[in-house]
Amino acid sequence: SESTQRLPAACIMHIRCGLRATRMHRIFISYRRSEAAFAAGALGRELKQHFGEAQVFRDREDVEGGMSWRAQVLSAIDHDSALLVLIDEHWLEPPPGRQKPRLFDADDPVRLEILDALHDGATIIPLLLEGVEMPTADALPSELQSLSEINALPLRDGDWPNDLARVCSTLERLGFMPERRRRLGSITPIRLPRADS
Repeated sequence: SESTQRLPAACIMHIRCGLRATRMHRIFISYRRSEAAFAAGALGRELKQHFGEAQVFRDREDVEGGMSWRAQVLSAIDHDSALLVLIDEHWLEPPPGRQKPRLFDADDPVRLEILDALHDGATIIPLLLEGVEMPTADALPSELQSLSEINALPLRDGDWPNDLARVCSTLERLGFMPERRRRLGSITPIRLPRADS
């Protein structure tokens, strides 16, 4: 009705920006436990220190008791997520007695995480460990071949501080806020118009 008090456009924009700022973004680390667990652990600790515990998810530490990783991780990956895919020299090696890599298995955890991220429009950042090259499209299952077109970042033990800083700055440009800045900006006063104005 005409008597309804309307908020000024500036206030509405301020409220909308505040809602976007409080929306939770999640960073997921995808890796093979048998080959890249150490790198994933070190990366997870560094990212949690920089972005805060709530924004970083690594399955071994963060899946709740009584929950399967598939139920929790795949349901949490969405458009606002970033999936860091750790790729080392063994990432495409077939298991003993097999001819094809595990990525070709329908129930392979790494395959499912990448497929879910592609389907939901999450940002995927391949991280190449110790100078390994990005897999070519013909080495990947057809459903994952678009992964080969994504720009990758290096993550090397010999240049860890610089490579880590580049990963963090890339995530910040994507909208992931460091914990310190997030705490400082978590409470924003909004001035509403006076009823008699």
